[in-house]
Amino acid sequence: MTTATTTATKISISHLCKRYGSHQVIDDVSFDVQEGEVTLLAGPNGAGKSTLLRALAGLWPYYQGSFALDGSLLFLPQHPYLPADTLRHTVSYPHPACQDDRLIQTTLEQVGLGRLKDNLDEPYEWHGILSGGEQQRLNLARALLHKPQILFLDEATNQLDGGSALTLMQVLK
Repeated sequence: MTTATTTATKISISHLCKRYGSHQVIDDVSFDVQEGEVTLLAGPNGAGKSTLLRALAGLWPYYQGSFALDGSLLFLPQHPYLPADTLRHTVSYPHPACQDDRLIQTTLEQVGLGRLKDNLDEPYEWHGILSGGEQQRLNLARALLHKPQILFLDEATNQLDGGSALTLMQVLK
């Protein structure tokens, strides 16, 4: 007896197009992403990767095609907004109701920021304390803490060293 396993489609994009004036930025893009898959959009600067993610996140209109997302979505832009507040507030933003210290500490360790885990209520000015790569990892911790079913990371490895980028891919699996 064999058992068939099915994987649900989480993202389905069909013939999506976007233009700025006469410049075609997204031209007839179609693909599906199955549950559990990690998908990378690759291409040169200006190829439309960020534009596509912003359109799928509902931040920018597109003019042709369709898409469907099956699940809760979290979009993390290339330059994350990190509130200058306590670590607890920053990690749980935009859902400050998440106050589970153990979960926050575990998530910080998971992204390589375990050194911060005992300072959840200390005020921080992130740009003066954390490097660009650490800010990116803090942004990832925010995403993991909220457990979205679909996660769009724009320039996810920006400012990360090679080891941190590999860790990011392992965490996302």
